[in-house]
Amino acid sequence: MVGFLSVMVSMLVLLPSLYLLVSQKAWQMVKESCHDWLEKNHWDVKVTQVVWQAFGWVDQNHRVILSGVIGCSMVHNLFSLVLILGAILYKRSLFLPWMVSEMFIIILMVLTFTCWTFMSFFVDLLVAIVFPVIAGLVLGFWIYLWRRVRTIFIILGRRKEEKIILRQQISVRKSSGGDDLLDQKVRRPHRQLIVNAENDMLY
Repeated sequence: MVGFLSVMVSMLVLLPSLYLLVSQKAWQMVKESCHDWLEKNHWDVKVTQVVWQAFGWVDQNHRVILSGVIGCSMVHNLFSLVLILGAILYKRSLFLPWMVSEMFIIILMVLTFTCWTFMSFFVDLLVAIVFPVIAGLVLGFWIYLWRRVRTIFIILGRRKEEKIILRQQISVRKSSGGDDLLDQKVRRPHRQLIVNAENDMLY
């Protein structure tokens, strides 16, 4: 579930950004909508000047910004597919690209939500109340997904260590001439069921 959800979010960012990059008319419509919204909302003078300067900089460099967003979305989409493959093959090393990229995304979300929460106080009281709540829910859900993947990563690592220890015990007993290996094998079916259930959530 985590992998497919991550792919869907990446596509939701990738496709509109690609459309805005190739269609100048679409970007012009977005620009005019933002321009009208800024004119209708009268904020503090200094805040308004900063917002207009930021808006002008984004407008001048929108192709570079959109290209960067598209590139990052494609890379994150690839990492999400690798995460799904790792869940299918039980390869914890394939989780690492997604976990690292997702950590950068979470940090970026924290910075963005913090800035926009501060800006919302200058827009409207209702926005200042609603936006932090929605931003907190989105950020909390994203951190929850990252922690789920991390938990499965740790569980698969423990399973690998247990297999190595079991093989070492078997090799020692074979070298010492032990015949009763089946009675000494340690099986943990409950942990296997947990790993299977957790990996189902990654697909």
